[in-house]
Amino acid sequence: MDLHVAIVDDMDADRSRLLEDVRTLLAQKQCACNVVAYTSAEEFLEDSARGKVDIAFLDVRMGGMNGIQLATRLREFDTSLVIVFVTSSREYALDAFPVHPFDYLVKPYTKERLSTVLSDILAALSMRDARKTIRVDIPYGSMEVLLDRVIVIEARSHSSVLTLEGGKEIRSTLSFAQINALISGEPQFLVINRGVVINMDRVVNVKGATAVMEGGLRMPLRKRDRSELARTITQHMISRTGRR
Repeated sequence: MDLHVAIVDDMDADRSRLLEDVRTLLAQKQCACNVVAYTSAEEFLEDSARGKVDIAFLDVRMGGMNGIQLATRLREFDTSLVIVFVTSSREYALDAFPVHPFDYLVKPYTKERLSTVLSDILAALSMRDARKTIRVDIPYGSMEVLLDRVIVIEARSHSSVLTLEGGKEIRSTLSFAQINALISGEPQFLVINRGVVINMDRVVNVKGATAVMEGGLRMPLRKRDRSELARTITQHMISRTGRR
């Protein structure tokens, strides 16, 4: 597993120690990694060369933008990023809850504790990697999307909108044709109308001319081959039930 790790901490000694410990422990776990340290949230955000980050260790208390504010920004375009808050106490746990941190590393941490956190992260990433994903371009970079979380993909104004479970929407700068190419070969996805793809695994029912999706979305079926589309979806639903 080749990982890209970011460490953001404005305390020189803490940042240097964590940088060295993460590199050493990941090497011991035979995990290839690129670990980069930043002195502030602003420096991290301004690094246009940082590319994809898999794990981010964020100091909670920093001058300027703090770790929770940075995590909130990052979550806007990367829902899969593993965030570990580094803090002198857990008093900020409730404030951090909305960004879904993976863990907290309380200063001064022990190397054993950091090793456990990294082992847990590697195990979680291995499980996640077993699920299929696509990488889509978004206005401020790119992000990986788990295909089994996608409910509907729609073309909107020369871009695409992916609706995920829970109603979350991701607007991609990729065209509908480009998104469709990324999911080609995935049998659960079906084009049901011009500029509309549904995930048949997420269909609740087919009512007349409409596919009723999880979350209450109602997607109209293309008129010219409506009966065939309805039959395809129904057969997929029956097959899906048999697999459970």
